[in-house]
Amino acid sequence: MVKYEEVIVGDEVKTLTEATYGNSHRAVIAVEFNSIRFTYDGTTEPSETVGVPMDDGDVFELETLEQIRQFKVYVGAVASPVVPAKLYVHYENNDRGFKSTDGGDGSGFPEL
Repeated sequence: MVKYEEVIVGDEVKTLTEATYGNSHRAVIAVEFNSIRFTYDGTTEPSETVGVPMDDGDVFELETLEQIRQFKVYVGAVASPVVPAKLYVHYENNDRGFKSTDGGDGSGFPEL
């Protein structure tokens, strides 16, 4: 099952919405309008100078439920007034209705 949400990121640290991602095991996130910085270690707060930088147009993935739960994001390029970034997030879980033939990620393809 695929779920979707949009997150507006300004000058406050944001997280993803638990009621939306539920037990999802993967998130694909696209960034629009401004740069962001994010962390997913569970302790570090992102800021203008801390965290993984992503720019307008970048797409990245979170590959576990733990990464999704611990994801924190902050607008990366702060100007006055703040130009918010927008995240487009698709969540997926491993419940695809079939068993993996490789015993791994559910893709059915052997690990290389």
